[in-house]
Amino acid sequence: MRKSTILLLATTATIFINLSACKDRKTAETGPGPASQPGAKIETQKITPSFELTDKDKQILLEIARKTLDSWIRDRKVPEFTVPEGILRKDGAAFVTLREHGELRGCIGHLVAREPLWMCVRDMAVSASTQDPRFPPVRPEELSIIDLEVSVLTPPEQIKSPAEIELGRHGVIVRKGFNSGVFLPQVATETGWDKDTFLAQLCAQKAGLPPDCYKDPEVTLLRFEAIVFAEPDKP
Repeated sequence: MRKSTILLLATTATIFINLSACKDRKTAETGPGPASQPGAKIETQKITPSFELTDKDKQILLEIARKTLDSWIRDRKVPEFTVPEGILRKDGAAFVTLREHGELRGCIGHLVAREPLWMCVRDMAVSASTQDPRFPPVRPEELSIIDLEVSVLTPPEQIKSPAEIELGRHGVIVRKGFNSGVFLPQVATETGWDKDTFLAQLCAQKAGLPPDCYKDPEVTLLRFEAIVFAEPDKP
């Protein structure tokens, strides 16, 4: 295995927090998510102004995710990329989601920006396909039926109450002690849950806390937004 490959894996393993933020469109998950593991730490930042990605930016990120996925699964190699100046070279946080026939197949990402956005998407494409503990690693024969989705996140912002959460717009992080969990904004849209159900599932499934923990004044709630885009539908 090449030195660059070993370095990528070591770096990815140490800097991402797999928070099981994605929810299967059709299959309910049960039990606490990996975010309840002791020592998980979520950094917070003051929310930054909204930013935009052009269609070209989105296309580049999807191509990076797809080429990385295909190359890593087939050959255990990470492709070289030439990325234009601009927002893609600025530090950014993102999740990469894999689906097969609409069913979740892997989802891992960063909540806090620690590297250029394009690198985050590249690294999370590897992690989502090989390191999501809920699924076995992706096999080469699956590549043709996997659909990719990228969610680019704004920094988490601590809020005072659930009233500050807008379903479908905000992703939410819940945290108490060493337990934490997160849902991406699209979870509410895909499940059709109301706010109480959304928060109760987040507390119970993802953080391993009581379903009504979001009402506890000792629980920290944070919100963030996401720009979500996916590959075009295949024929």
